[in-house]
Amino acid sequence: PVPNSAWKSKKALSLFRYLITHRQQKTHKDVLLNLFWPDEDPEDASGRLHTTVYFVRRMIQPDRSAHDGASYIRFGDGMYWFEAEDTWIDVDEFLSCFDQGVALEATDPERALEYYRKALVLYRGDFLPEEAYADWTEPRRSELRELFVTLSLRASYLLARQPGGASECADRMTAMSS
Repeated sequence: PVPNSAWKSKKALSLFRYLITHRQQKTHKDVLLNLFWPDEDPEDASGRLHTTVYFVRRMIQPDRSAHDGASYIRFGDGMYWFEAEDTWIDVDEFLSCFDQGVALEATDPERALEYYRKALVLYRGDFLPEEAYADWTEPRRSELRELFVTLSLRASYLLARQPGGASECADRMTAMSS
């Protein structure tokens, strides 16, 4: 884990967040240049991107040598991407718990509710609130917020079928909305 306070560059942290968020796809360097250095000369921006990627790599893999090819931040054919199969990401776990709950809801509502509870614990508010004004975060933020509402309703439905259980989910939703 790397605490936010350890990052010496906000741009490096934002780039890292972007690459993690878009880890299922490769992103062309021009997209990154336009997102993070839109008003700079392309050559200067390209140099800044290269330096920022270096800082990200040093932060997330401090023991990695400069010539070691095993970086989580990969580059090839003008594209950057994040690649680390052994990485746990809370959003992935939230989505997995939600999907497993939905799959079990009709056949095993008790297990579905267990998955829903795990997902509810994982949801701690809006996605990347530190990046609230970054346009690239809004689609994911909206998607996760909508899933949270759907998840809360599904869990409430299952809880309502148990004696006194509906208040648990209602309390969670009230806490999240304040």
